Amino acid sequence: MDESRSMTPKRTEVLAAAETFIRESNPQDEIFILNFSDRVKRGLPADVLFSNDVTQLRQALNRMLPEGKTALHDAVIKGLDQLRLGSRSKKTLVVISDGGDNASEHTRREMFDQIERHIATIYAIGLFDADAHDSDPGILKQMSKISGGEAYFPASTAGMPAVCRAIAADMRTRYTIGYVPKPSTHAAELRHIHVRVAASGQSRLMARTRTVYRYDALDQ
Repeated sequence: MDESRSMTPKRTEVLAAAETFIRESNPQDEIFILNFSDRVKRGLPADVLFSNDVTQLRQALNRMLPEGKTALHDAVIKGLDQLRLGSRSKKTLVVISDGGDNASEHTRREMFDQIERHIATIYAIGLFDADAHDSDPGILKQMSKISGGEAYFPASTAGMPAVCRAIAADMRTRYTIGYVPKPSTHAAELRHIHVRVAASGQSRLMARTRTVYRYDALDQ
């Protein structure tokens, strides 16, 4: 969750919406909190990787005060790294931010490289001020599209709870289709995915899936 200084006016509503998401999620989910401004900080205690305790997660959301700039790239990469430590087969990263990136050590390309290599689905919630000069909705749309998630841009923080409920519901109703890709002689080859859906009596059905993945023979 973005905890840069520009989030200060929105913080109370955003925290309430994030707690709504936690309560609407499956009680058996493994949840963690990353707060980011100039740096990325874990919300949970150092010895707790994941939790499903609402009180503990509420404390994790409130652990950091808004300050500084926005290290979005670093936060996404660290979030993906932590997801690899989880035991659940389906992995999701929910990103809440109100701007672009102006503080990360990692580049945008490095972030997208990790998204292309990871199985996680990314949902993004963008809260943009009309006069914000560093707003970048495109980056949130792109990370969501690549991973098979969705980007939401509520007109105000009042729309946040409904968005969080929609994401939690979507996570509970996903299903997995797997296949074994052909081997490649190219290192970290980028491969594209397109899924067509058809059903009797239905027209123009669309499946929301990840659009690309990076095949690395060393990871297979």
